[in-house]
Amino acid sequence: VGLQLCLWSFDMLRISFGETITDRSYALLTDPALTQSYIDNALIPMVEALDGHPALIGWEIFNEAEGMSDVFGWDFNRHVPIEDIQRFVNRTAGAIRRADPDVPITNGVWSFFALTDRPTARQSAARLNPERLEAIRRDLSVHYRTEVSLDETRRVYDLLHSGGNQNYYRDDRLIAAGGDPDGTLDYYNVHYYEWGGTPISPFHHDKQFWGLDKPLVVGEFYMGEGQDGNDNAVYGVPYEELFTNLYEAGYAGGLGWQWYNFPVSAEGVVNWPRMLENMATMAETYPADVTLFLGLRINAFRAFPEDIEAGQESMLSWVVSGASSVSIDGEPVDSLSSRVVAPNVTTTYTLEAISRADPSEVIVENVTINVLEPNQVNRALAQAATASTIETCCGVARTPGRAVDGNPNTRWSSEWEDGLADANPDDEWLAVDLGLAFEVERIVLDWEAAYGRDYDLWTSLDGRNWTTVHEERGSDGGRDEIVLSEPVMARYVRMQGVARATEFGYSLWEFEVYGLVSPLQPPAVQLTLPYEGAIVAPGAEVSIEAIASDPDGSVTSVELLANDTPLSEKTMPPYATTWDAVPAGTNQLTARVTDNDGLIVDSAPYPVYAYDIAGYTRYEVEAGATDGDATAQVSPGSSGRFILILGPTGTVTLPVDVATAGTYLVTLRYRVGVGEESIRTVRVNDGPAMPLRFNGTGGVWLDRGMELVLDAGTNFIALGTGTASLDLDVATVSPQPVVVSTADDTASLAFSLGQSYPNPARATTTLAYTLDAASPVRLDVFDVTGRLVTTLVDAEQASGTHTVRFDTRGLASGVYVYRLQATSGVQTRRLLVVR
Repeated sequence: VGLQLCLWSFDMLRISFGETITDRSYALLTDPALTQSYIDNALIPMVEALDGHPALIGWEIFNEAEGMSDVFGWDFNRHVPIEDIQRFVNRTAGAIRRADPDVPITNGVWSFFALTDRPTARQSAARLNPERLEAIRRDLSVHYRTEVSLDETRRVYDLLHSGGNQNYYRDDRLIAAGGDPDGTLDYYNVHYYEWGGTPISPFHHDKQFWGLDKPLVVGEFYMGEGQDGNDNAVYGVPYEELFTNLYEAGYAGGLGWQWYNFPVSAEGVVNWPRMLENMATMAETYPADVTLFLGLRINAFRAFPEDIEAGQESMLSWVVSGASSVSIDGEPVDSLSSRVVAPNVTTTYTLEAISRADPSEVIVENVTINVLEPNQVNRALAQAATASTIETCCGVARTPGRAVDGNPNTRWSSEWEDGLADANPDDEWLAVDLGLAFEVERIVLDWEAAYGRDYDLWTSLDGRNWTTVHEERGSDGGRDEIVLSEPVMARYVRMQGVARATEFGYSLWEFEVYGLVSPLQPPAVQLTLPYEGAIVAPGAEVSIEAIASDPDGSVTSVELLANDTPLSEKTMPPYATTWDAVPAGTNQLTARVTDNDGLIVDSAPYPVYAYDIAGYTRYEVEAGATDGDATAQVSPGSSGRFILILGPTGTVTLPVDVATAGTYLVTLRYRVGVGEESIRTVRVNDGPAMPLRFNGTGGVWLDRGMELVLDAGTNFIALGTGTASLDLDVATVSPQPVVVSTADDTASLAFSLGQSYPNPARATTTLAYTLDAASPVRLDVFDVTGRLVTTLVDAEQASGTHTVRFDTRGLASGVYVYRLQATSGVQTRRLLVVR
């Protein structure tokens, strides 16, 4: 049992306690001399008495002190200036730190409104329907054990949703209030209940969203309370996934909450069994990360994979607490470590731990690695998996790797919701790279409830050219085991959906592939010239070169193709040719190799950009915001006299401006070291990080192109850390999109509302619509509960196509609906906001 000891609560100023108590508490908070008397005569003796206690997790100064503050305070409390609360936190935290520097200090904050400087979505109580307002009032009354009136509920709700947010417990603000440089927090602690909706929900935002510089614990929350109309979820996140949701979103801890004598004095669901269920899920899902300090204990001892064939490797890993010594098969090892083993026969490994407190106490645990016949080994286990789409609507993203992780409790799911899925949610796929070519004999699909009624199984040697090896029609789900009539040589295996059995996406617990290593292995081919993403002039002559090899034979020929058109075929190295008159625009190069066994493999598509960039808008890279190992250096002949040198840990973020949303050609002038290449990530605004390869002749300045989707206005292009150093000089951006984001067809006007772009939206998105005649126009955005988020347009507008930029950065992740109303009708569409 671990305790986070809370010293004070907003209750210290509860009016019903009477003036004797509230006068005393008010003085303690506002009079510095009395605060110091409390510290000297009560606080420090408590801290010293508990110094080193094994159950002490941390000290919590206040529970929801905002409830008695002059900013957020409840009517049932006397109010005190927020500055006095900050001063009290600063002075007491500093005293605790000096008395016992080993125990962390925190403060329980009632919502993110008082813990982040980042703006969040706002809504007035006037827009709540009566049932929703009454539900909030009832929830607050139960939570605070007093009868909260409807008027007070409206007042506080409007107060919260009218002003800006502020982190009152930031280091500099606490020190400014109390003057104690030691009086800061070690981690933040926030509470959340469903009356706050998704804008301030930790279950719908990653920890990074709040812009906080300390670990963040969610210190109170219900495991589903029904404010959103569902007792078993928190705005779409099932209660079974609340703890894992917080863990995977980067939070430092989660503490479910309920009254000790529930359900006598409260309403809602019984929370504590759900907390236990979530804790068990955490221990099962992340055994190496969850350590229970219960004296001498083997917290985890496992092998991965447990099933191998002779000659393969497995990883033993273990975590032991409370031990003076630990050994595996008699050999001393650390309490937390791992080891690679490669047994040739089924082998049991024995871990033994001796108690630190009592040397006579010894515990033992065994793990067995099964050495199977080769055709019984799952070749897809822990291999690289990709998918057409990923379900993001409901809690943790169902990524493809979850279907090949060997864990029957995790799954991949394809996207299926309107506004999130692509045009055809039946046409989705999951593929796995087996790493080598195998003679595939058997494929197993372990379906979740949302299964594929009709699907095909495809195989490939290169992940680009596919062959159908099985067609399944009329599956009833469960565990589908497909035995091929003859083994098929393949490195890549893919489930290609044809028709879903339910309204939801395809959902697989596990995707397994069985077969023997093929005696034949496919050749490999890679383009080396021009360098990846090269910028060339339209009509230029370009040298193309590739390298190829075959692990079990010889290369027969290499064919070089541009935009799928053959340029040349070579039977001997060098595999090179000249590409005459490169067409303007974005081009794709491919190399195709054939080996002496007749196996054919294509290289990955290789972009080459033929544009005249002389008139592009220029940005000096060294003027961007840098972090890590990044240094500006004078360099004669550079664009702006300076260049930026990024070490492997260096990053740079560059603001660029464009007038119209669309896909732009962005270039970076760069230089790599001799014999080096730098693999970096590039991110636009809050979008996903995409890998970017910088290669070429070492020590020579080159231009690297990339097509990036930009919003109208200012965009932030971030270049991440890399595998090697990279020198940068100047960036350029095309003056117009090379691919326009919305159609501009005014030949015949029809009333229509277009899909937002980009969708999903991470920062801003553009909404386009067409009016067939002049009309009053209203364009509203709602959340999935039907609550109005904002009105984007409310005006008379002329016929034609109109666009509106919508800034989503203050919204929670989730699905939103936007509705266009005009004389010609009403149309709605959905958009997804992600963080």
